[in-house]
Amino acid sequence: MGPIVGAIAALTVVALLSQSLASMELIVQRGQSAAVLAKVVLFSLPELTSLILPIAVFVGLLISLNRLH
Repeated sequence: MGPIVGAIAALTVVALLSQSLASMELIVQRGQSAAVLAKVVLFSLPELTSLILPIAVFVGLLISLNRLH
């Protein structure tokens, strides 16, 4: 279970950083607070989860099977 959790954590961090950089327009151009940016990023998390979980399980399984070899 360790490699799968690690892959999920790594991919989630990458996706959240990507999403927050894409939403940085809210702060820079529209003058919104960081709390609004955090809400937008957190509201996009369910959509990101549907993309992250299958990839993370696949990567975790590859790591686990590689360790058996």
